[in-house]
Amino acid sequence: MGTRSFIGKSNPDKSITTIYCHFDGYPEHNGKILIDNYITEEMVDSLLAGGDMSSLGVVPHMCDTYRARGERGVDARIYTDFDTMFNGGVDSWAEYFYVYEDGVWRCWNRKKEIIDLTKLE
Repeated sequence: MGTRSFIGKSNPDKSITTIYCHFDGYPEHNGKILIDNYITEEMVDSLLAGGDMSSLGVVPHMCDTYRARGERGVDARIYTDFDTMFNGGVDSWAEYFYVYEDGVWRCWNRKKEIIDLTKLE
């Protein structure tokens, strides 16, 4: 059973471009990988360009993406705002939500509680 997560980036119009990740979505894994390795907007854009995935890698080509398996309909989605993205994640059984905004990763759990990623070791 996976710990699902949504990984996204806030856009200038406050919409959020998001992908789905099926496994290891908890902050100590996906959160740590994101804050340690996806530290520029270009890196985040490259990650999102890969689309939905089973697992997150430390660089985009190490991600286990559905597209690499030949699946279709796995491109990143754009939600109009945070609440719409959050509801879409809840509908997909996501337990954690990561959003890159202004050079910083932010994380929320399914209860919309903020998780402080700066405390990860």
